Amino acid sequence: MSNGSHVSSVILTSIITSAVTAVLSVLVMERLKSAEPKEQAVVVPDLSGLSLADARLSLEGQGLLMVVAGRKASTGARPDTIVAQTPLAASRVNRGSTVSVTLAGELPLVPELTGRTLAEATVLLERGGYKIFIGPQMPSDNVPEGRVVKQEPAAGTSYEEGRTVVINFSSGPEAKEVPKVIGMNVNRAKEMLEKAGFKVGSTRWAYNEDYSPYIVLQQQPAAGDKAKPGTAVDLVVNED
Repeated sequence: MSNGSHVSSVILTSIITSAVTAVLSVLVMERLKSAEPKEQAVVVPDLSGLSLADARLSLEGQGLLMVVAGRKASTGARPDTIVAQTPLAASRVNRGSTVSVTLAGELPLVPELTGRTLAEATVLLERGGYKIFIGPQMPSDNVPEGRVVKQEPAAGTSYEEGRTVVINFSSGPEAKEVPKVIGMNVNRAKEMLEKAGFKVGSTRWAYNEDYSPYIVLQQQPAAGDKAKPGTAVDLVVNED
């Protein structure tokens, strides 16, 4: 074999050897990659209503971690139970992922408004994060006119912020019929009016020969008229 042929043979062998080595290297790398552990996807469990401890156990069973994002007042939910989660239940995530949860907090309580003025009630409700709605006035013998006589929900009720509290203001005592005192002795008339909740107003004197002295001849408001307790009833009395 000539020197030229020998050199060519050596070069060809070297090229083939390099190519085979390269192919083998690629195959080895692919096999090593396929042997590496792959991240395993898991389903996020539903944590709604669970306590913090139970939720943590449920997540750990799936190889997931938990972080508490905060608290949120929720109607119907027991305090310290899960009311929200991210990712949502049934989502698929990689094992080792973190699930963020929100715990139920206690709802604020509706303030006591009975006897308050509109300005006072408004301040208390806004401070609690509530809206206000004013209903129709209601008569009351106990609560002065212009002050809160009723509220819904009642004071002390657990109630979500942002909701509306309805309040009714007192229109004062309910109007009553004024008793008839015409024909009575003035002293007896005054006693009857005060017993019925009215006051005696002005007393004017007049003369009527058909009546005895000190007999009530006229009254205003008239007998049977509706008037609020405390209203003054003016009398005209027969003079001696």
